[in-house]
Amino acid sequence: MVESTHPFPPALSVLFGEWLYNLRAALDGLFYELVVYDTATDPPPNAGRLSYPMTTSPASFHERIPSALSERMREFIEATQPYHSTGGHLGSALWWINELARLDRHRRGRSLTWRVIELEVNGPSLAIDASRTRKCDQFAAFIRDDEQLELARIAIKPGFTPKGDDGIDVSWKIQFDVPEWVQRSVPSYGAWSMDDRMANAESTVHETVQFFRRHLFDI
Repeated sequence: MVESTHPFPPALSVLFGEWLYNLRAALDGLFYELVVYDTATDPPPNAGRLSYPMTTSPASFHERIPSALSERMREFIEATQPYHSTGGHLGSALWWINELARLDRHRRGRSLTWRVIELEVNGPSLAIDASRTRKCDQFAAFIRDDEQLELARIAIKPGFTPKGDDGIDVSWKIQFDVPEWVQRSVPSYGAWSMDDRMANAESTVHETVQFFRRHLFDI
């Protein structure tokens, strides 16, 4: 069993919120420039209400996209929508940037907490029944304030008595994470470490900008 002995550092939640804001702002700035380019109007129509559309279906996309845009520009923007991702929008870094930033604006910051990753149970002891030994579910391995987390339950074979020198080793690493981002994502995405998901989010924003540079400006 493990537990947190101190509250989660609020400064980390603030920094994570700033990270989300910067990524979302980059996308909104991109969309503003796309509308200016496409309409040849600066400022464009409804300038104060423009934000990069992040939708979960073709129907919702067509409801959100400004009517002033050309069909060509609409097609380019539609090609970047989260519902095209493997597993749908819940596997899309762009959708998660939008969702987490939205929640961050309307709540007291993200509910970051500690997550156990790379949990391993090893040992040469003949007393261990590997078929009945269980490790914590990687999608539920969060150490929240005032709660205990059972990392592993080691089963012993009938008739054996474990000794202190049996060499059983339980190892793990700790990082901060957002439970929603892990548990609501498609499993193949939620299984990534927080570092990998954050790096992927930054890379996806960069690739989105490059997509329009190539198709509109041939850069």
